[in-house]
Amino acid sequence: MTAIAIASTSGQCLPVLLKSIECYVPNDVDVYISSAFDVQMPDRRVVCMPNTATNFGDAYNKVVKVAFMEHDLLVVSNDDVVLTPTSYDKLMADYRLLSEQHKVGWVAAKCDYARPAQNIRSYKQLNGPRFQEEDWIYECQVVAPIFGVISRAAWQDYDPINWFSDDVQCYELVKQGYKNFVSRCYVHHVGSQTVGEDFTKCRQEAEPWLKANRPEYHKLWY
Repeated sequence: MTAIAIASTSGQCLPVLLKSIECYVPNDVDVYISSAFDVQMPDRRVVCMPNTATNFGDAYNKVVKVAFMEHDLLVVSNDDVVLTPTSYDKLMADYRLLSEQHKVGWVAAKCDYARPAQNIRSYKQLNGPRFQEEDWIYECQVVAPIFGVISRAAWQDYDPINWFSDDVQCYELVKQGYKNFVSRCYVHHVGSQTVGEDFTKCRQEAEPWLKANRPEYHKLWY
């Protein structure tokens, strides 16, 4: 059985995420959460720890490492998403299917606030009230694990930055022979609750660390 790992800062959207987990995720799925709040859920085991990190990468590295001490498979979730009745089941079903055929890194959800490959607002072909692309599973070199599943074997730590930490991780997984995929799973994503919507600032803050420590990626993005 897998678990869900969450890192939260303001916690503004957290109650809605937790309620959707309570409603739509089996109650034998543990929740690990790093936050400033003492989180309890009536239907499942919750492991809480303080979030003292100053960036996205360090915050998630901490909670993920604790969760992987007890679990081989982990769903990593933003604190500003809301699950649908099928989000968890489709994500896990897609991961199992893909793992039979590939060396899988991330399998990540579609949503309404993300890069184009995962963003349903970029889809074109309607099939009734839904886009037909919503039912597709496809490989994507870089995904944003807004709500995504990964194994302990594939996991490697994020870099200690906000922007580009997930990009670097995905590229490094690909170098090691892993493949990343976008799932049929969908979650609603409020967006930018952790690092804010000043995208120019987010980009500038990541540059010095990338230039000093990941020059190959610095050249790619700057």
